[in-house]
Amino acid sequence: MGSAVVTLTICNCTDIPSGYEFLMKSAISGVTFSPPSGGVMLQPGECIDIDITVYCPNVALEGIEIFANVSNLTTGSAMQCPGLVKPVQSFKVTPTDPVIVTPLPTLPTPVPVSLVISNIGSTGKDGVEISWSVMGAGFDPCPDNLCVLVAQGQTMVVNATVILDPLPNSVTEGGGLPGAPRTAAVLISWDDDGDGVPEVNSSVNLRFEGAACAGDLNGDGIVNGADLAGLLANWGLCQ
Repeated sequence: MGSAVVTLTICNCTDIPSGYEFLMKSAISGVTFSPPSGGVMLQPGECIDIDITVYCPNVALEGIEIFANVSNLTTGSAMQCPGLVKPVQSFKVTPTDPVIVTPLPTLPTPVPVSLVISNIGSTGKDGVEISWSVMGAGFDPCPDNLCVLVAQGQTMVVNATVILDPLPNSVTEGGGLPGAPRTAAVLISWDDDGDGVPEVNSSVNLRFEGAACAGDLNGDGIVNGADLAGLLANWGLCQ
């Protein structure tokens, strides 16, 4: 029996306040969650990180699949977010900064990110080659500094470039908020069992938030009539 903490990130990428519900599930008997479900109300462009503890049964499995069913109660849309909890981890990968503030682009734009890779040595190997893929954005083709060997017990900082798309990847219906945060899940693979084929063993979530721009008085990432209306509504001497 063991446990792991996973993070569920929910972002409201619509232009209206919306309520969300989530429900955690697994097809493996004996897997439980804390909390198993919940609900939040988010303003346009707002995100929330929800830490969920996964309690895993003592069974010999390559990994335990988990799912988060997330529903937008305002628009009626729903999606399922899959995940995988593995019993043994050879590497620990964390972003130097999980929230990156950058001007959100109108064209595909390279954005630098930095990841910390630690070989915690559970396999006893001298080093393992790590490869990458990403959901919600795109990496540059794998340069030399992305395909790295990290010796057992050592830590390395890897600088990478994410190609950030101009539109929120999570907008499917209900209208998109151009200034809404973008999210990307970086999937990290390594050949942990020595068969010559890298397997996905870890993931890292990155969030890209728009840098403030002049005139964006309500902070939604757009300068438009809503900012002007707010200015006119507060016109006059400061109290």
